[in-house]
This record gives sequence, structure tokens and C-alpha cells, in this order.
Amino acid sequence: MKKLLILAAAVLCLSACGGEAVSASTGPQALTDSQTEPAPDTGQENSTSGYVFEYNGVSISMGAPAADIIAALGEPISEFEAESCAGQGVDITYSYPGFELVTYPGADGENVLSVSLLDDTVETDKGIMIGSSGSEIEAAYGKNGADGDLLEYSQEDMKLTFTLENDETVYIEYRYLVG
Repeated sequence: MKKLLILAAAVLCLSACGGEAVSASTGPQALTDSQTEPAPDTGQENSTSGYVFEYNGVSISMGAPAADIIAALGEPISEFEAESCAGQGVDITYSYPGFELVTYPGADGENVLSVSLLDDTVETDKGIMIGSSGSEIEAAYGKNGADGDLLEYSQEDMKLTFTLENDETVYIEYRYLVG
């Protein structure tokens, strides 16, 4: 577990300021996931689509306004602020059971930058969780042409990344690709 938390922290630190995102997905087979449900009705238009993470009935779309999502999720276990690489201001990491939600400053407040799944108590809409095998991921999301320990799937302006170790998922991240 300690190794997983160190890996998750390293990925978050490195990916937040990593510059332009590059996807390893190739061809239409990588674009097999569709938006499962819209984000909670916040009265604000949500122009994002693509990969959506759901937790306790709350749909979290990457790039969506975060205020009502965070309110619907309830009190986080912890919060952490760091200087934003996605915009001026601070990124805020909200920790919840089994996952972390990171926001970045947008024109009208916080927007969802990423959601990282950290243990097997949460899963993607296709049933993939920490501990799933590479073949289970490919059965759910299709082959993406990548070899090795990183499987990435892109859709719209976001990506879904699975990090494997010994063919077992150790980290899952939904990420909005900020413009």
C-alpha cells in the first residue's frame, strides 16, 4: 500500500506540470468509452463529455465546474493546495475514500482536473479497479497499441490512464487535458 501511495503521489506531481499531454492511444478502438451520465445538474452548462467517474451516485466529468460536485461528495478526508500549473492560482486535491479529486482554477471557480483511483473500493464504469489485469482493461476498453505498464485511452479533451505492475493495475487516473 505504501508503494502505491508513493506511486500515486509521484504521478500526480509529475503530471500536473508536465506540459502538453501525449496519448499512447491509436485508432478508433481506443475511443470505446462514452459518457455514462452527465455531471450533477448544477444549473451550469457542462460542455465536457468523454470519461466520467461515478461515486455514490455523483457523476464527475473532467473539466466540469467542481463546486456542486464537491458539495455532493460531502466532506473530504483531507485537502491539499499547491500552485497550479493549469492556471493561475492553486490546484486543490480533495481526498475521499478510495480516490482523490484534483481541481484547477477556472474563469468561474474550480474545475475538475483529475480523479485518481487509489484502491479496489472504487472502479470505473466498466468495472476496472486497482488489481484488474491488463487483459481485463483491454476487454473493457479495447486494445490501444501500447506495450508495457501504461495503458492510455483518449476521448474528447481527456484521457483515462491505467498503470500496471506485473500485469496488475496499481493506479487509475481520469485527466482533463487543459487547453
